This record gives sequence, C-alpha cells and structure tokens, in this order.
Amino acid sequence: MKESTPSISRPKYQQAAPGASLLKKTFVTIASASLLTGLGAVPAAQAATPDEAKNLVVNGKFDAGTEGWRTNDANTEKLSVRKDAQGAVAELRTTETKTAVLNDITNTIKSTEADASYTVSARVRTEHPGIWGQLRTRIVGNGETKIVGESFGLNDTSWTTVSFDLTVPTSGSTVDLNVLAWSLDPSKNLIIDDVKLVERDAASTQPVPAPVEEDTQKPEQNTDTPAPIQPEPIDKCDVAPKTDRTLFGVSLGGSTTGAKETFAQSMARQDANYDDTEVVRLFDPGMPVSWSKRAPYIEDKTISISFRPDPAEVLTGQHDAALLNWFNAAPSDQPIYWTYFHEPEPKIAAGEFTAAQYRAAWARIAKLADQACKPNMHATLILTGWTANPRSNRDWRDYYAGDSVIDVLGWDPYNDATSQEGPKSYASPESIFGNVVEISKNAGKPFAIGETGTRLIPTDPNGTQRAEWLKDVARYLDNEGALFVAYWDSKTFADFRLLDSASRDSWAGIIDGKY
Repeated sequence: MKESTPSISRPKYQQAAPGASLLKKTFVTIASASLLTGLGAVPAAQAATPDEAKNLVVNGKFDAGTEGWRTNDANTEKLSVRKDAQGAVAELRTTETKTAVLNDITNTIKSTEADASYTVSARVRTEHPGIWGQLRTRIVGNGETKIVGESFGLNDTSWTTVSFDLTVPTSGSTVDLNVLAWSLDPSKNLIIDDVKLVERDAASTQPVPAPVEEDTQKPEQNTDTPAPIQPEPIDKCDVAPKTDRTLFGVSLGGSTTGAKETFAQSMARQDANYDDTEVVRLFDPGMPVSWSKRAPYIEDKTISISFRPDPAEVLTGQHDAALLNWFNAAPSDQPIYWTYFHEPEPKIAAGEFTAAQYRAAWARIAKLADQACKPNMHATLILTGWTANPRSNRDWRDYYAGDSVIDVLGWDPYNDATSQEGPKSYASPESIFGNVVEISKNAGKPFAIGETGTRLIPTDPNGTQRAEWLKDVARYLDNEGALFVAYWDSKTFADFRLLDSASRDSWAGIIDGKY
C-alpha cells in the first residue's frame, strides 16, 4: 500500500550520524531472537587450531569412516570417506541437484549450560569450483530452534577453513552440527575435514581472520563459479552514479488495461506509449528474476529493480549463492539501481521483521553485490514519501544500513496516494518532493524517485491540467538533481494510469527531454 504525503512545509534535518555497526553473523531465530556472534570464513593456512583433546565432535577427522555422521536423505545424498593428501576426508555428492547435508547422528552437545561459549570450525574444499554452502549449528530447546552458522563459497580447489564463535544463552538445549552444500549438482562434490566444536575457554588459541590484501585485478565474472564473500567492500567497484540530466520512465507495476501480460508485452506497450522509455522500474515479490528472461527487452535502459526475500531468510545465508549469481549475471553496460525490499516501513510497523534485521539483511546483500564488482550497479534504499513527513513520526535512518552500504536514497512520494476520494488539486512539486530532496542532500547521497503519480482531479476530466503538472514535476526534480524518476502507470491501489492523451503525450515528451 502506498502512503500519502500531505502538502506541508519542509523540515530541517541534520547530517546523519554514522550508523551503529551491524551484525555480520549468519543468524535466524525461528521461535525467539537471541543474539549469537561469529567470525567469517578465513583461509585454512591462516587459522589457528584448538586443542584436539577438547574437541566435542565425534570422529571429526573421519578416521573412523562415516561413524557418527549421516545425510538427511540417504536416497539422494551420498556420504563417503576416502583418503587424500590430508588423510581421511568426507565427501558429499548427490544424485539430483539439491542441498546436501552432513549431519551428526547424535547432537554434538546433548545439554548446554547457560552462557557457554564455543568455537565451531571445519575445513572444506571441492574438486569442482562453484560450490556454496554453510557450516551451521541448530540449537534446540524449550520449544525453540535457533540456527547460527557461517556461509562459504569455493571458487577454486584449495582448502578453506570456516569458523565462527557461538554463545548459547540458556541451559538444557541440544546443539546439532551440520555442513551444507547448497544446490549441489550431481557432477560436483564437497569435501570436508577437521570438523570441530570446542569450548572457547578450553581452546589453546582462537581462530583469527587473516588480513585481506587489495587485489588490483578485477576478477573474471562467471555465474557458475561465484567467489566467496570478502570481509570488506571492494572500493574499486564503488562508483558513484552520474547522469547529465534526470532520466524519466515508468514503473511496470501492472497492466494499464487490467489484462494479464507477459513481461515482453508490458515492455512493448510502455515503449510504444512513451516512445522507448529511458527508465523502467521492476518489482520482484521474492527473489529476483533471472536476467536472461528480461535482457532482450531492457537493453539500453536504466533499470530500477527491487526484490523482497524475507530478512530472516537472508540472514541465514540460504540465498547467498542465488543472489551472487544474480549480481554476477547482471548486464555491465547499463545503469542498474537495485533495491532490497522497497518500502519496508509498513512491514516493520506490523511486526513482520525488525528494523535491525532489515538493516543487517541489507548489509549482507551489499557484500554480495561488492563481490560481483559491477560499477554500473548501485545499492538504492527506497522508502515511502510519507516517511519524510515529520507527521509520520518516523526517522528514515532507522531503515538506513549505513553510508558504506547504501549508494542512493530512493523515495516514493505521490500526490495523495491512497485516500478513497482522491486528490482535489495537483499539489506543488516542492510540497510533494521537498522533504525527500532535503533529507537526501543533508545525508550527502544522490536521490531518485522510484515511484510517483497522481490521479485525475474532479476539475480535470481530460487531463490537461495533469499534463502541465507532470512538466512542473519534471522541471523541479531535474533542477534538484534527481538521478531518475519513474511514473507509476498502473491502477494498482488506485488509478494512476495516464490514459488521457494529454497526460500521456506530456510524459512521453518529458522522457524525450521536452519539459
């Protein structure tokens, strides 16, 4: 539901203070929200090893074959132990593409003590690069299941150590230990060794992340072999967006006729209506749709696209591989403004997830985007226009994951978005957009308008007044330096369609730079 922004005077905002640091731990709470912290994947040769005598894992080196271990589906997941240069190692394969799980037969910890702390680690590699997975624990007790783990990506055949610290806040729980390979193809394998779970105060040394050296060579992009997440963003891929003037286009939010359309039909219709629109705004209700399904229809356009997997799912790392592949597969020769979960405010207010979860999920996805290293792709936070209104009692920074994560501030202001009776006038552009312009400039971020629009007012049945209002909006936003503006040409929620020739011709001219 779009939120309305009344016409009011603009407030004064201060420069946003640097945001608090975000959790980097892969984490989801199914029945409660306890905090667990961890370390990232580090190269095997750089990690210290805890005292073997204190390891709680049964047969963690697989010297006793598969004793103590199983898969979750013996029919499709194959576990074996073989010898290599390291000694005994476990190997996971599948008979069909699916997630394969190395699972301890008996939970490694049978009953926890309150506030007990552990270090969990394993060494993993593959003979077929392009494997993504996760070392994880499942903490079960008191009717709750909590999952905490660390994801890994194997882009070559070398060993990698995955490690994280785990604190269990309550007593009497059991801890299940798993190593997963997501969407493991039958032609590929995951090799595992040296699985450990050690009480932290009993470890002689603790794993320490290795320093990351700057790689001056841009990695070759291959959607079949995603690289693991780096601990820090890649500065050389963070290129500020630029335009000579504001670009204008439309949102593909629904058919203007009400009939169901394919993406190709929608794009062809909008190109015909607006003489090859410059900008197209796309919405995916869950995970982003494959670029291959859209590429032929969006060439040479500026793309604003949002997707909406649940933050709790994002924070488990289960979407890491798919999202990194999506970033890697994105076109490299056209501007792409990508958005994680546009307009999150109503969902957060309804308790579907927290602002902290939202910010943390944003940060995780931004790391994946950094890995893809596409200078033409820009992380764009899109909030409702209403949030910029002081009467909303909201602070936009509650949804802001930080300067290092967000490249562009996007907004969705309307001339009366949702009232049943509709607008009585076409409000001035400054009264509609002034707040978001000022917030964006004070934050030091470029801004864009992901959606905007107006219904016809009662005194304008032919749309001639709206046609002039559209030009006023275009001049105002161009003068203020908006990167792009997309009109909500849809009757979803209310009828904002530009069906009259005056309005349609006006917006087509604006797209062509005539305003």
